[in-house]
Amino acid sequence: MAEQAENGQRENVTEMHKALHDFVGEWTVTQKIWSAPNTDPVTHRGKTRCSMTLDGLGTIMITEMDTWDFKGVALITYNRKQSRYDLAWLDTISDEGMTLMQGRQSRAPSHAFLRSEFGETATQEREWTTVVAAASACLPRDALNAVARHTVAAPAAATPSGITEVPLRLVENKISENQWVLEFYAPSPGGGQFLVQQNTFNRAGH
Repeated sequence: MAEQAENGQRENVTEMHKALHDFVGEWTVTQKIWSAPNTDPVTHRGKTRCSMTLDGLGTIMITEMDTWDFKGVALITYNRKQSRYDLAWLDTISDEGMTLMQGRQSRAPSHAFLRSEFGETATQEREWTTVVAAASACLPRDALNAVARHTVAAPAAATPSGITEVPLRLVENKISENQWVLEFYAPSPGGGQFLVQQNTFNRAGH
């Protein structure tokens, strides 16, 4: 019975699940954070370890920064029923418990500015979306508070408790097998979106 269960579990591992395995390994990470548009970023450095779980049905990503007191854990999988990626994130600075994100495969070329910096082969592998409370502590230096101060919230953006929610977008850019760039975007006070955080991952030893 155990062998049948294990074989069934492996059969559930689709090509979409396997796409997540590209990030398995040990990484160094350089993190840039912008508190508002057109400001200089604060830079931090740390490390990330990503491993498979349940014979490849999911990946677990653990990040720990060396230059400030931050640790975070992500559990990621592909939701076959909903045809999307699911991510649950927990870290040491958030005051909202788990942040849940939904993603889709992209495979589009990365934006021109990123390609000019990291190379023309840069590809948007996946794009994720979520919402967080405007007064959330999920990003340092009050980036979301800066957005909320300048954003007039539509009624639909407020929860029944009156908390204004701010949409966030995450784009995973694959530069090569040994380098990834993750970019987080929030609504810009002037309209559109601005880059809140950029994490550059380099595989350890490369």
